[in-house]
Amino acid sequence: MSIREKGYHPWSGTLIAKPHHWFPIVRFSIKQIYQKRFAKVLFAIELIPFLVFLFFSYILYIANRPDMAFVSLLKELPAEVKTLDYFFHSFYCFGTTVFFHYIILSLFCGSDLISADIRSNAFPLYFSKPLSPLDYLLGKFIALLFFLLLFSLVPGLLLLLLKLAFSGFDGISLRLIIGIVAFPLITASFMSLFTLWVSSLSSNSRWVKIIFFLFLFGLLSLSGILTGISGGDTRFMLFDISTNISQTGHFFFHVKSNIVASPWISVLILVFTAGTLFYLVARKIKRIEV
Repeated sequence: MSIREKGYHPWSGTLIAKPHHWFPIVRFSIKQIYQKRFAKVLFAIELIPFLVFLFFSYILYIANRPDMAFVSLLKELPAEVKTLDYFFHSFYCFGTTVFFHYIILSLFCGSDLISADIRSNAFPLYFSKPLSPLDYLLGKFIALLFFLLLFSLVPGLLLLLLKLAFSGFDGISLRLIIGIVAFPLITASFMSLFTLWVSSLSSNSRWVKIIFFLFLFGLLSLSGILTGISGGDTRFMLFDISTNISQTGHFFFHVKSNIVASPWISVLILVFTAGTLFYLVARKIKRIEV
């Protein structure tokens, strides 16, 4: 190495681009959420549905065994109920189970993800680094998505692995595996972007929660009113978010729905709306940056 004299000389190194500028945002946001008060209590409660269906997975295993004839009640269950499609549809879409858990987790984990930065005027600090509005949004989105998938996709995969341990590949198909992965990915992505969009509307986290519920119950009321006016036309129920999430479950797990509209329409509604919300939040953040 040559010895340089003291003073100025050109730097001869090379700059290495780091493509994942959003990763520090993800890491910081996950840590911030996990350290919230009552976080561990809430996450423990969120495990209850998984534990319940873990028990039912064993019951399903018993019901399908030919040598367990003494369990007469289980033997009389309809054949459709004993299928894995019906089991996983029930796990994700029993009543409004997954939607209710999405609401709780979204409000707890994501209501202040953007509103807190607006309130503290933290954007100049963020964008003084090599960080773009898209990097910022991706970081917040992935952090919230992480917690939603932690209590939807991960339990579903664990139940699938336990099914393999109990009875092998019997009843498992590629279509079922795609449903177990795709359903939580689509619905959790939609709820994450919806939460981030609402969070970007106000600097007050309380107002964010109020707006969140106003949208959810406003759309639910609208779908009920339109269904009643139309004489019971169930297609108007697609104005409701929880109905679209349930219909998406019907699509991926091939369980019959009571709604006239085809379930794939709900999948398109969630995907299109999620893309629109992503654009709106990115545009809002870009305006704040300027």
